[in-house]
Amino acid sequence: METPSIPSILIAAIMIITSLAYLVFYTLYWIGPIGFFIGQSLLIIFFLALMAIIIKLGKVTKSSSLRTTDFAVIAVFVAVKQVVDYAGMLLPGPLVYIPFSVALFSYLPLGIVFAALFAIVPKPGAALTFLIADFLIGSAIGGSVTWANVYVLSAFALEAYFLMSKRGTLSTLLLMGLSFGTFYSAFNSLNWLAVYEYWQPLLTTLPTAIVCGIAMAIGAILGYGIGSRATRITL
Repeated sequence: METPSIPSILIAAIMIITSLAYLVFYTLYWIGPIGFFIGQSLLIIFFLALMAIIIKLGKVTKSSSLRTTDFAVIAVFVAVKQVVDYAGMLLPGPLVYIPFSVALFSYLPLGIVFAALFAIVPKPGAALTFLIADFLIGSAIGGSVTWANVYVLSAFALEAYFLMSKRGTLSTLLLMGLSFGTFYSAFNSLNWLAVYEYWQPLLTTLPTAIVCGIAMAIGAILGYGIGSRATRITL
């Protein structure tokens, strides 16, 4: 298995460390939703600036831009992710508090979906397009716009990661699952606190984030197998 690039490892480490640091800090020292959104906005600016620097350095070329067939594939996977998201909501109430169950029924499938998509469409802009489209579609069919900050942050972070990675390889997707699963879970937990005042102890949220990262990494292995086979099909 090919080793991930050093820059992608650094960005993945930043995603994991910052998400867990935010989770610990805001759980122990909650300063209100405005303070949280300001802190989150600073992280959004960081990843946006990082993307701009990467693009400025010439990491993105015109020949690697998304095509019509790529957008069609992304649209299909947005629909699949919506199914996964709503299926995860069917978990019986008590199971939501058990890290293993959330990881198994939500983040493992998400790892499969994400890795399969990015194995089929390993191009700059795919991650950003996928997550923004997923948010817009989800909001249109009954979701809440209060999750916009989580999606924007996640989209910029994941896109920055892929811009600096060896896109489409198993090692890159495996590291994506570990870092993004942890990142996404941590900020989802904090957004519940900011929007719905639903506080959870670190004893619950911290292991949940870590286990979700591991589960998404496992799902990425399965997703890579699906995606690599699907690329043999001519659209």
